[in-house]
Amino acid sequence: MINKDYHVHTDYVDGKDDPEAVVIKAIELGMKEIGFSEHAHVPFDSKYSLSIDKTNSYITKIRNLKKKYEGVINILCGIEMDYYSDDRAENYDYVIGSIHYLKVGEEIFLIDFSPEHTDYCINKAFKGSREDFLKCYYEKVALLKEKTEANIIGHLDVISKFENRGIDLSEADNNVKPYWENAITALSGKCVFEVNTGGMSRGYKTVPYPDEEKLKFIFKTGGNVVINSDSHSKNTLLYEFENVSGFLRSIGFEKFGFTDNENIKHCQ
Repeated sequence: MINKDYHVHTDYVDGKDDPEAVVIKAIELGMKEIGFSEHAHVPFDSKYSLSIDKTNSYITKIRNLKKKYEGVINILCGIEMDYYSDDRAENYDYVIGSIHYLKVGEEIFLIDFSPEHTDYCINKAFKGSREDFLKCYYEKVALLKEKTEANIIGHLDVISKFENRGIDLSEADNNVKPYWENAITALSGKCVFEVNTGGMSRGYKTVPYPDEEKLKFIFKTGGNVVINSDSHSKNTLLYEFENVSGFLRSIGFEKFGFTDNENIKHCQ
C-alpha cells in the first residue's frame, strides 16, 4: 500500500479544506507521511497563488501541524513553484516545479484554467499553431530545475488537461516529440517525475499525467517517478494510487516513491 502523498493543496489558495482537516483525513487513511505543496507566490496572479503574507502564514501553519502530530504522521512543508514564481526553494522541505502560465511578449496566459483560456493562448500568442504552443511549453519544462530548484516535476503534460473538451493536442504533441523528449532527458537524474492523478479525480482525464508514451521514455532514460494526487480536497488523497502503481509496474518501474525525507530534498 502506498501511504504517502506529496502534492496536496488547501484552502490557502484553491483547495477546499484547511490544512488540519487534511491531516486528520490522512491519519484516518493510515498515511505515514503527507507533504503540503501550496501554489507559490507569482507577482502577477493574486487569485491562484499565495500572497506574501499568506506565504508566511502557510509555512507557520504547516510547521505547527508537524509539531502537533509528531509521532502520528510526518508532515512536510513543500511548495508548488511555478516557472514564474519568485519564492525561494530554501524556505521549504521540497519543491514541485510546474508550469501553469506562459509569458509571450508582455502578456501572461493561464494555460490550464479552462479550455477557453488555453484556446485564447494558442490563437493570440501562437497564431493558432498548436505545435508552437507545445514547443514553447516543453522548452520551459526543460528549465524547471534551473528556474525553481525543483525536486519533483509536477504534471509534466498538464496541457493535455482539456483534450476531451475541445483542445486536442495529440497530433501536435506527436509532431513536437523531440521537445518533450529533450525536456525529460534534461531533467532525468536531476528531479523525480510526478505521476499525477489530479486530472482523474477532477474528471478531466481517465489516465494520469504524464501519458504512457512519456512515462515509457522516462523509464528508458532511467528517470524516477512518484505518485501524487494533486489533491484539492481531503477526499482525494491517494486517489487511484493502487491502480496507477499497477500501471507503472506494467511499464517496468519497480519504485515509485520516497523512502525518507532525505530522498525528497536530495533526489538527484
